[in-house]
Amino acid sequence: MNRRKDTAVEAVLEQLIEHGPDEIASVFARAFDLAMQIERERFLGAGFYERTPDRRGYANGYKPKRIDTPAGTVSVQVPKTAGHDGEPFGQLPVGQVARAAGGGAAGAD
Repeated sequence: MNRRKDTAVEAVLEQLIEHGPDEIASVFARAFDLAMQIERERFLGAGFYERTPDRRGYANGYKPKRIDTPAGTVSVQVPKTAGHDGEPFGQLPVGQVARAAGGGAAGAD
């Protein structure tokens, strides 16, 4: 995991430490956002602004969605992709969260 992701994970954990279980819904939202960003990078075969020979398309912004969880309703930013053929983004386990939120598929708005 690179330093940017380490910092993001650290920020999520700091939020949990500072606010405790009262803010668990927002901790879930940040964790979902980070997991879906990592999933998109794996799907595309490249990170932010990275060029690789195996790149499978490009990031195409985010789609705001709300997910009902046992901890309450959370707002997440579902990553979108474009410029690839074949299987849609969202095949990894976290992609199930993206699909449940109504995003993540190729060409999704």
